[in-house]
Amino acid sequence: MKPKFLFRLLPAFMLALSLSAAANAQTTPPKVYSEVYYHKLKPGHTFAEARAVENEFKKLHQTQANEGFILGWYMLALEMTTNPGKEFDYVTIKVMSNPAYFDNSYPQKYFTAVMGADYQTKLTDLYKRMGEVKEVVKTEIWENLESASAAATVLPTPDKFPVWLNTTYKAKEGQYDEYMNRVKKQKAYSQERINSGDGVTWNFSGLMLPWSAEKAYDFSSIITFPTMQSLLTSYGNSGEAAFKKTMPGVDMKQYYKELEAMRTVGRQEIYYLLEYAVRNPAETARK
Repeated sequence: MKPKFLFRLLPAFMLALSLSAAANAQTTPPKVYSEVYYHKLKPGHTFAEARAVENEFKKLHQTQANEGFILGWYMLALEMTTNPGKEFDYVTIKVMSNPAYFDNSYPQKYFTAVMGADYQTKLTDLYKRMGEVKEVVKTEIWENLESASAAATVLPTPDKFPVWLNTTYKAKEGQYDEYMNRVKKQKAYSQERINSGDGVTWNFSGLMLPWSAEKAYDFSSIITFPTMQSLLTSYGNSGEAAFKKTMPGVDMKQYYKELEAMRTVGRQEIYYLLEYAVRNPAETARK
C-alpha cells in the first residue's frame, strides 16, 4: 500500500527534475512540485523540429516564470539510459510551488500577452505542428523532498550545468517511509558532496502521480553537473571524506549496506539541457 504521505498530499499533487525555491529559515519552505512530460519523436522527425515548437511554448513559460507563476521550465534530451527499450527522446519539466497550477496551467492572460488577441488561431496551428513532430508518451507529477545546491550566493544559470544524472529507486516492501526518511537525513552529506564540487545541485523527489505497485520506481535523485568530465570525476575520494565529516561515528560501509537492503535501483539516465526558462534577474529584483 502506498504510504499515508501520498494520500495526505494527493489534493495538491511533484522532480525532479529539479531546483527548490529558497525559503526563510524561520518558516516552513513551500512544497515544490514538478510536472514531467516524456516526448517521443515521430518517424522522420528531428530534435531540431521538436526544439522549434517547444521554443514557441518557451515564450509562454518565460512569461509565467517572470511573474512567479512557475519556478522554471526545462527541455532535456535523453542521452543515455539503462532501459534497453528507449521509450522517449526528451522530457519537458515545469516546476512550481502553487498546487493551484494543476487546475489551470495556462491562464488566458499568458496566451494574450505572448500571442496576442488572436491567440486561439496561433495555438491551434502550434498544436497541429507539435502533433506532427512528436507525441507525449507519459506524464508524471513529483514532489521535491530534499535538495542541496552549491554554496554560492546565486547559482549560475541552468545552461552552466546542463548535464543531469537521474537515478530512480524502488523502496522494498514495507521500507518506503524508512528509506525516504533515511535519505532525507543524509542532506548534510549530500550538501557536503556538492560543496566539494561533486555536482552543482542535488534533488531528491518522490513520485506522486500516477503511482501503483507496477511502477518501477518511487524516488528520483538528480545531480546536475557542468560537464560530462565533472560527472565522471565525481566518483572520487570526496564521498568518503564528506561522509566522515557529516556523519561522524557511523560506519560508511554498514550504513550503505543497510540502505541497499531497503531499495533497488530502478533506472539511471543522463540528460542534456537544451532549453530553459527561469525568472529573469530584472524581474527577480522587482519582487
